[in-house]
Amino acid sequence: MPLLTLRPRTLVGSRRRLVTHCLAALVALPAALLAGPELARAEDGTAASSSPAAAVDDEYRSLIRELLETTGSLELGKQMADGVVQTMLTSMRASGREISPREATIIQETARELFGEVFGNEQEIVRVQAEIYSKHYAKEELRALLQFYRSPVGAKTIAAMPLIMREGMAYGQAKAQQNMESFQLKLIQRFQAEGLLDEEPNPTSP
Repeated sequence: MPLLTLRPRTLVGSRRRLVTHCLAALVALPAALLAGPELARAEDGTAASSSPAAAVDDEYRSLIRELLETTGSLELGKQMADGVVQTMLTSMRASGREISPREATIIQETARELFGEVFGNEQEIVRVQAEIYSKHYAKEELRALLQFYRSPVGAKTIAAMPLIMREGMAYGQAKAQQNMESFQLKLIQRFQAEGLLDEEPNPTSP
């Protein structure tokens, strides 16, 4: 069966964006699932909170600041930048692009500068995180989290989690790339079955 190509005249506007979004989602999905069952349930809207939203007062914001400081989450700009850099370098190397040490340094410095400015407002980070956490955690639960993260195993979790997430994302991206062609083929076939695309044999296929 010949491979199918997308004819530009039949895939325009929203349909072209749909294919693009589907392919992008395939890359992101394994990393999200590998982040853990809680994140997976939150993404599909099935996560449940066992308690009503907590009141966000000065004490609650103070607890959130303590939590963010303890876990290193106040360095959100650096974390975002490092995540973007690692993803970018992994993708470029997977495509066969060789990255020199100097190029990698420039990418990292530029990302840290940009995201440091965008996410560098600690007061705003605390405010936003307090609003988010209040939907899921009461004050006593925040204190329990702090107690855990200040324990030896909690400290180890904080240190290990970025490495675990990075390795999980790299695995997910690699598996997605390995299956991208099959996914695209199945997607195109489904669109053709619905009468949304025309079939055009790929002349390079046997």
